[in-house]
Amino acid sequence: MSSRRAAAELAITSFVVLFQELALIRWMGAQVRVLAYFPNVVLIAAFLGLGVGSLRAGKRSMLWLWPVALLLIVAATLVMNRIAFTSNAPTEHLWLLYYDIPNAPVVHDVRPPILIAFVLTTLAFLPLGQIVGERLQNFARIGMPLRGYIFDLLGSLIGVIGFALLSFRLTPPTIWFSAFLIIGTALFLWRSKPLLVLHVAAAIVILASIAFTERAAVYSPYYALRARSTGTGVQVLANGSLHQYAAPLSRSTAPSYGSPSSPAYAGGSFFSRHPFLTGLFGGFIGASLFGGGFFGHALGGLFTLLIIGGLIFLLIRLLAGAFAG
Repeated sequence: MSSRRAAAELAITSFVVLFQELALIRWMGAQVRVLAYFPNVVLIAAFLGLGVGSLRAGKRSMLWLWPVALLLIVAATLVMNRIAFTSNAPTEHLWLLYYDIPNAPVVHDVRPPILIAFVLTTLAFLPLGQIVGERLQNFARIGMPLRGYIFDLLGSLIGVIGFALLSFRLTPPTIWFSAFLIIGTALFLWRSKPLLVLHVAAAIVILASIAFTERAAVYSPYYALRARSTGTGVQVLANGSLHQYAAPLSRSTAPSYGSPSSPAYAGGSFFSRHPFLTGLFGGFIGASLFGGGFFGHALGGLFTLLIIGGLIFLLIRLLAGAFAG
């Protein structure tokens, strides 16, 4: 295998790994109430799958398992979405609020969805870990292991930044899954045609299932949000749980509330729509002005930006040199 193909596969696979991991954490937590409070289940399962997959480097390819495992994850998540998993803990009412499915069947145990999510997520990351391990071995054989790590980190960094940008653009899960499934198609182009057909067919079923079963009106950078009219006010649901109730303050006849296509904060300036970034920027300014001296914090922040910029510049130069060679 040429170094260019190894670099391309490594960067693409690393991108898919990080993007898929973040997408599953966001989407599965929004669909299954229990998983919203145990997001590390997906994270730990991803690490396990990548590690075991890397140990299988050089053995029979398991790439066929990736679309199949994703299909099983989506199917299992949509089934568990309609079940109320409960516990006998006295504080259960504080977090397991199945407000959106009051007549759902009840399972008096929160462990089944955690176990199912852990096993299926591990399987979804096994073939990706195998590819990463094999491509890193390719670079080690030609005496350039650090260059392999550069492509690995570069793909991961782009995946994290890409998902963050899509989240702050309030995009739905169909866009998240489309992004890494389409880019991941490149991994099948160098392999047999039946594998490519399997991947495309699974991707179509996955995207259609997510699109047709979606109940949220909009996805904020943190939650799946939906508004429901009660006749006298509006209920705001976050991940299916009652988050707020907006009631009219006037004694006159209340206006008719419909389900908005997006929450109130969808309009306005950039800073009003992204309070996290606004707070981050304000915190930096405040720390510079009042936290231990202006020059110390200001120069420290500037130095940090220069370091980050220098690292990005170095990565671009190395990447350009690798493809040029």
